[in-house]
Amino acid sequence: MEEDTVELIDYLRVIWKRKIIIFVGTLICMAVGVVTNLRLPDTYRAAAVVKIGKKASPSSLSSLSLSPLDTSGNLIKTIPIEYRLSNGHRLKVESFSGASMLRIVVEGLDRGVKESLSDVVNKLTEEHLRVIEKAMRPYKMLVNKLDTNASTIQNEIVESKAILQEIQTKGLEHDGVAMIHDRILQASSDLRVTDQEVLKYQAFIDYMNEDGFKTRLVGKVSMTTIKPNKKRNLLLAISVGFVATVFLVFFMEYIVMARTKQKGEEA
Repeated sequence: MEEDTVELIDYLRVIWKRKIIIFVGTLICMAVGVVTNLRLPDTYRAAAVVKIGKKASPSSLSSLSLSPLDTSGNLIKTIPIEYRLSNGHRLKVESFSGASMLRIVVEGLDRGVKESLSDVVNKLTEEHLRVIEKAMRPYKMLVNKLDTNASTIQNEIVESKAILQEIQTKGLEHDGVAMIHDRILQASSDLRVTDQEVLKYQAFIDYMNEDGFKTRLVGKVSMTTIKPNKKRNLLLAISVGFVATVFLVFFMEYIVMARTKQKGEEA
């Protein structure tokens, strides 16, 4: 215990002996901290909340189901990579309220962060719009096919009615009259079913074209200015300066003692 006390006293003695060096070193670091604080620029932060859109599920054309364009977890990882900014601005993505919501943030030393963020949001919405259009392509092709079928059926009905009208006008007896009637009835039934299918899928296409299902900006882009924490930086500079100079004086004392010991041994 006595040795520990002596060692502690020795430490305090060294600190007191080299107090001027410690004071000057700490003062220099404090001055550096003050100068650094004066030179530190403001940081600008632009943030936007984005809602992830939905697409038609490709599982089956007979079932009109929706699925997210992408998961928020995956977009948090991929957006900073795919839309990396080359102007020195920092891009990051954070989760937001709900699984289909994201907060995209751009930080930098100039007010251009707002424009950079708008570019990222626009590129994301355009890419997701292409995904939606690709997912809707089978439904549009199906509507076109159904329209073609409806036109074919309509032409068959017109032709059958024309034949029937000709038979009735000439007063001819024809064994196929009943068959023509049946064909018209069946074709009319097929046409109604086809028209209903066209209306259903076209309504779904129109429904998916609404803005509510597209990836979109929620609200407005917010812009904030982040001031540097000068008090914290100054305290950090003082602390670092004090600790560094204390280590320096202990090292100096060690060198002095080592040389003194060496001279004593040589004598």
